Amino acid sequence: MIWPAVSGTSCTFGLGTAPQTGSLNHGGKVFALFDGNGGPHYLSHNGFVHELGHNFGLGHSHGVYCPDGNGEFENGQGCTHDEYGDFFDTMGRVDDGNTPQISTAAKDKLGVLDRTVTTQTVTGGSHTFTIEGLRLDPAANAGDGGLESVKVIDPDNGRPYYIEYRSQSTDWRANVTGGWTNFPNTHVMARDNQGNALWPRPQTSDYGVRIIRIGTHQSQGGHQLAGGRLGMNPISNITNSLTRQSWKPGDVFETRTGKIRIEVLSANEASAQVRVLVRDSVGPVFSGVADRTVEAKSVESFDPLAGVTAHDAGDGDVTESIQVSGQVNMGQPGTYVLDYSVTDSSGNTTTKQRTIRVLAPVVIDPVDPDGGNPGDGDGANDPDPSGAPQIAATDYISSYGRALTIPIRVAGTPPSNNGQIAVSIGQKNYGTVVARQGRASVTLPATLKKGKHRVVLTFTSEGPYAPTTQAITVRITKARTKAVIKVNRKKIKAGKGRLKVTVRLKAPGSSVKTRGKVRVLVAGKRVATVKIPASAKKRTVKLKANVFRRDLVGKKAKVRIKYLGTKNFKKSRSKTVRVLVR
Repeated sequence: MIWPAVSGTSCTFGLGTAPQTGSLNHGGKVFALFDGNGGPHYLSHNGFVHELGHNFGLGHSHGVYCPDGNGEFENGQGCTHDEYGDFFDTMGRVDDGNTPQISTAAKDKLGVLDRTVTTQTVTGGSHTFTIEGLRLDPAANAGDGGLESVKVIDPDNGRPYYIEYRSQSTDWRANVTGGWTNFPNTHVMARDNQGNALWPRPQTSDYGVRIIRIGTHQSQGGHQLAGGRLGMNPISNITNSLTRQSWKPGDVFETRTGKIRIEVLSANEASAQVRVLVRDSVGPVFSGVADRTVEAKSVESFDPLAGVTAHDAGDGDVTESIQVSGQVNMGQPGTYVLDYSVTDSSGNTTTKQRTIRVLAPVVIDPVDPDGGNPGDGDGANDPDPSGAPQIAATDYISSYGRALTIPIRVAGTPPSNNGQIAVSIGQKNYGTVVARQGRASVTLPATLKKGKHRVVLTFTSEGPYAPTTQAITVRITKARTKAVIKVNRKKIKAGKGRLKVTVRLKAPGSSVKTRGKVRVLVAGKRVATVKIPASAKKRTVKLKANVFRRDLVGKKAKVRIKYLGTKNFKKSRSKTVRVLVR
């Protein structure tokens, strides 16, 4: 480290060697002036600490000023840029009094954010925080337990924004020949009789909530520091003719995409309250919304929300926001569909469909072969001379891919209504179930193909009764399907661009994977056919360049897919995606 007392040097401030990445363990050299052409205002410790920050891998803390307050140089949006334009960070332009704390963005870059301040990270949802001010004394906030930093992750690109609160103004003194007199966010404190700022010119930066992010090459207007290092960019607020790096109560910052919104609710000498909204693209997740089979009149009513919850990555528990449409009549056997939906604070809605089957049970009524000790079922007064129990059967219906559970009730009292029920379809056995105290249920596999099936139930009682065989009818319908399309771009050049189309098939409520052929249509014409096996969740096809013809230039071509269906899956069509042809 070198701090020479040399006058007449051509260096205006100092320099520090800088590594490519931030770390507290880098070595290097620091050169900072004690005096020189710039004058005695470089006497402060900040000059030395600033160059030492470069040794750690920190870039300059910039000033980026954009008309929309977004802090990004993007497509000539009229932003201005100043390399040293941050008045609250020692890596910017603060050189009077005590050396202030570096920004929370710089702390995070060095890996010491959690060690020096209390911070919280937001990836989604709406949250309100009370943030304590970062004092000018760098050690003032360490270990005090108060929240001083909020790190907000952009759902579009994963880049972080940092929110901090500076509750004290900062002063700096500028070279009289410098062009900083009218720099945004500053107030010249003293002038001579001709209106010129006196030397040294004390200027004050307004305190308030600060929103910062690490720069990119684009956000720094193509300006790269030595070695391509990237600095910190405090985002400025422009209101009418006022431009400042601080955000006051009532101010609202929102990114261009609208995915992040930060509102300052209140502020005082000690803290500021901010509301952070991150509109992520991931909806809540349901739990407990599963198909059920229940026995008719087994309960008085069906509660559609019993055991059902919803959780969102950003908002947390959103169970109270669940909406349900549809009803279940427990007194009437049949198939009932319930539609569930829940929306998070980002506007993402998750829907789920649930099927509740209310089934009349198969009634098995054992009868005493001698006519005595009859059961209490329909066959009790009409004993079969063969001793075979009389069974009342019902037809059942389900769709492919859904396991069908059929309740069975055995009349009488133990041991007559205890035993085993064997299940078979055709020549294939599907195992046995145990009946206890007259209750049992048989679950048929989800892989039963479309069509009518004769299911044979054979009940063998533990009592002195002959085995009884009864057949019921189960009808399996085709599974409902949903075709989903996704394209890799929304604009394409006629005759040259090749569009990638990702095809996905779903069968809501089905446990069997969808398979079959899918046709890709552009402007109503078939341009490709994709075969999706059961082993694949999705398939991607790259369309030929000539698909988007020149007669489509200036139009938004309709792109969609058509699933042809199979013996067990219904046909379906996707939503239409529009691609602009240039």
